[in-house]
Amino acid sequence: GDRRREIQVILEPERLASLRLSLLGAFGALQQENFNIPAGRLHSGERELTLRAMGKFRTLEELSRLEIPTPAGAHVQLREIGEVKDSYQDPETSALFNGKPAVMFGVIKQSSANSVTVGDAVRQKLQKLQTLLPAGVSIRESRDSTVFTKESNQSVWEHMIVGGLLAVAVLYLFLRSFAATFIGGLAIPISIVSTFFLMQMAGFSFNLLTNLALSMVVGILVDDAVVDLENIYRHMERGTESIKAAIAATFEIQLAVTATTLAIVAVFLPVAFMTGMVGKFFKEFGITVTFAVLMSLLVARTVTPMLAARMLKVRKRATGASEDTGFFLAPAYRQLLAWALGHRKSIVALATLAFLGGIALIPFIPKGFMTQADRKEFSLQVKLPKGSSVATTERAAQQVEQLLLRRPEVKQVFTIVGSRNTSDQAQLYVQLVDRHDRQLTDQEVAQLIRDEAQHIPGLQTKNQVIGMVAQGDFNYPVYIQLRHDDLAKLQLYADTLIAALKQHPQFTDVDSTLAQIRPELRLQLDRSRAAELGVTPAAIAQTLRLATMGDTTTTFNEGEYDYDIRVRANPAIKNDPEWLKALTIPVPGRPPVAIGAVADLQYAPGIAEISRQDRSRMAAVVANLRPGTPLGSALQVARQAVADLKLPPEVMVEFAGQAEDMRETFTALGQALALAIVFIYLILAIQFESFIHPFTIMLSLPLSLVGAFLALWLSRTELGMIAMIGIIMLMGIVTKNAILIVDFAISLRQQGMSRLDALLHAGPIRLRPILMTTAAMTMGMLPMAFRIGAGSEFRYPMAIVVIGGLLTSTLLTLLVVPVFYTLLDDLSAWLRRWTGWRESARAMTDPYSEA
Repeated sequence: GDRRREIQVILEPERLASLRLSLLGAFGALQQENFNIPAGRLHSGERELTLRAMGKFRTLEELSRLEIPTPAGAHVQLREIGEVKDSYQDPETSALFNGKPAVMFGVIKQSSANSVTVGDAVRQKLQKLQTLLPAGVSIRESRDSTVFTKESNQSVWEHMIVGGLLAVAVLYLFLRSFAATFIGGLAIPISIVSTFFLMQMAGFSFNLLTNLALSMVVGILVDDAVVDLENIYRHMERGTESIKAAIAATFEIQLAVTATTLAIVAVFLPVAFMTGMVGKFFKEFGITVTFAVLMSLLVARTVTPMLAARMLKVRKRATGASEDTGFFLAPAYRQLLAWALGHRKSIVALATLAFLGGIALIPFIPKGFMTQADRKEFSLQVKLPKGSSVATTERAAQQVEQLLLRRPEVKQVFTIVGSRNTSDQAQLYVQLVDRHDRQLTDQEVAQLIRDEAQHIPGLQTKNQVIGMVAQGDFNYPVYIQLRHDDLAKLQLYADTLIAALKQHPQFTDVDSTLAQIRPELRLQLDRSRAAELGVTPAAIAQTLRLATMGDTTTTFNEGEYDYDIRVRANPAIKNDPEWLKALTIPVPGRPPVAIGAVADLQYAPGIAEISRQDRSRMAAVVANLRPGTPLGSALQVARQAVADLKLPPEVMVEFAGQAEDMRETFTALGQALALAIVFIYLILAIQFESFIHPFTIMLSLPLSLVGAFLALWLSRTELGMIAMIGIIMLMGIVTKNAILIVDFAISLRQQGMSRLDALLHAGPIRLRPILMTTAAMTMGMLPMAFRIGAGSEFRYPMAIVVIGGLLTSTLLTLLVVPVFYTLLDDLSAWLRRWTGWRESARAMTDPYSEA
C-alpha cells in the first residue's frame, strides 16, 4: 500500500460546537502559524545581521499547545479541542501476496532499454538487498514480464535449430550426398549470422517479432542454395567438369533465383513501411525477413557454387540415359504433364474448381484479431458496489485469492486493492505453473475462477488475459459505443443491450460504464436561507472536506524531512452522516451557522462515470469472450443484437476496441497484399522482359490460397493478423515453382526447341528442385506448426497457412502453370498476328506508304 507518514490534527466536532468554533476556524488559525519569517536586517557595529522570526513548531508538544482564538474572545489550546499524533495517511490501497500483507513496487524500463537486460540487473540487485533485510521480511517477484520473453525467445531458437536440421535433412534425402548436404545446409548459419550484423546496424534487438521472422525464414534460407546446388549436381551428372558445371549451372538459373528472392522482398518491404498498427507491429519483422533472404541470395550466388566446385563429387549418369531420369519421379511426372497439356480445358476447370472451393471455405473459418499466447499468467479484476471501503474490498479479494490458491494450476497470487481514484476495486495478478504441468490453458483457468467467484455475494469479476496488446477497458473483445444527448435514454438503451448480450453464452463480463452506480449523499442547499445567514456554498464544501478527508495546511520539520500536517475531524463522524448537519460554518461578524440550518441531506444513486465523445454523451457496453469463441463470430452476434434493438436514428452506434483494431488491421493487410501482388508483377516483368509471362507465373498465387484456407479450416485455426501475414508471405514464395519451370522453358525455346518439347523437358528437370525447396520450407516451419514452447500459440497460425499453401500450390502448379503458359502463349501469338493484320491493312489504305 501507499501510506506516507504525516502529522494528524484530529478535532472533535462536539467540543468545537461547545466553544462556537468551526473546523474552518481552527484550520485557518493553524494556517497562520508555523512559519519562520524573514524580518529584515540589523546593523551591529561593523556587521549586518539578518533577522528571522522563528515561528515553526519544533515538537509535537509545542504544536498541541497552540492557542486557538474563540469567537467569545478567549483562547483554547489545540489539545483541548482535539488530538495531535504522529501517524500515517489513511490507506487508499493495500497489497497482498498469497494472502499475506505486502508492499509493492515496480520497475519500468526506459523506452530505449532492453527489458531482459533490465530484468536481470534488477534481479541481481534484489538478491543483494535480501541479505540486508530483517528476519521475516522477504522480497518476492510477483510478476516479471521478461520471463515469458526469455522463454519465448528460447522456444523460437529451438524451432530454428530443429527446423534448420529438418530442412538440411531434405537435401540428403534427395541428393544422397553428405557433401551436398553440408554445402546446402551451410547457407542457413551464414545467412542468419549475416542477418545479425544487419539487424545490429538497423538498431534491432532479439524480440518476439525479429525472432519470429528468423524462425519463419529458416526453410527459405536454404531455398536459393538448394536450387543452385541441385542444378550444379545435375550438370555434374551429365559429365561436366566440376568448375565448369558450377559456373554454367549458376549462370543458367540466375534469373529464376534472383526473381524468387526479389519477390519475397517485394512482399515484405511494403508491410514494414505501412502506417498504423500493422506498420508499427511488423516493421522489424518485415525488414528482418528482407535482410535474411537477401543474405541467402548472396550465399547462393557465391559460397554455394564455390564449395560445390571444390567439394561435390557426383557419379556420372549412364550413357544414353535421358536427362530427366536423374530423379525417380520425373518419368511419371512427364507422362502426367503430357496428358495435362493435351487436356487443357480439364486442367483449367480443375484449377478453377479448386480456387472456388478454397474461397468457399472462408465463411467456415473462425475469424479473430490476434491469437493469444499462453503466458502462464492472467489478471482478474474484482469489483464491489461503488463506495465500498478498502477494507471491505480487501476482504472480498481474499476470498477470491483462496479460490485461486486451491487450484493446482496456480503458483502464486499478487493482489492490489484500491487505487488513488477508487477503493471498490482490486486487481489480482495470477501466475500459473508451467504449461506442461497443467492441462488447462491460462484462459481456461481464468474463466473457471471467474465463474466460481461470481457466486460470492456482491462481487463482480472480469478476466484480463495478459497479451501482447495492452489491456484495459478499451481493449475488450466486444466494445460497443452508444452516443446520445439524453442520459436517461442512453442508460435505457445500454441496459437493454446488456440484457440482450447476456442471452448468448459466448459472452462473459457484460457491463457498461453507465451500469456502475455510486451511492451519493447530496447536500441540498437552501440558497435564500444561506444568503440570509451569510453562508457560501464554498465554505460548506470546504468544511465537509475537512470533516471527511482532512486537508494539509503546513508541514512539520524533523531533521532533514518535512511531513504534512493534516487537519481533520474525528473519523468516527463518517459512521453517522447526521453529524455533518451539526458542523458549523464561520460567518464574519456573526455566530457560526450549523450546516443543518441551511442544507438538508439526501441519499441518491449517482452514475460513477459519464463519458463524452464527439460532443455527445457516450455509454460503452463491453464484454469478454469465453475461451474458444472466435472474435469474428462474436461480433456478428453482437451486431445482430444491436440491430434487433431497432434504436432510433439519433443514437449513434460504433464498434470499437478489438473490433476496430481487427477492422483496421485487415484493411491494412489487404492493402499490403494488393501492393505486394503489384510489386511481384513489376519485378517479374522486368526480369522476363515481358508483360505476358508474369501472368503465367502469378497464377500460382490464387492456387496457394486453396491450401491456406483448407489448412485453417481443418485445424480450426483463426484467420487473424498472424495468419494474414502468412498469406502475404505465400505471395512471395509460391511463385518460385512457376519461375523455375517457365524460365527454363523460355530458355529452351530460345535454343530452338518447340513449345511442347520445352515444357516436357523443363518440367521433369525442375521437378527435383521444386520438391526439394517445398519440402525444405515445409520442414523448416513444422516445429512452429506443432505449437511447442512458450509463445507458440501466437506464431503457429503463420506456419499453418504457409505449409498448407505451399503443399497445394506445388501440386497444382506442376500441372496448371505449364497449361496456362501455353494458353497465354497462344493469346500472345494471336495478339501479334492481329497487330500485324492491322499494320498491313493500314499500309494498304495509306496513300503515302512506300507500297
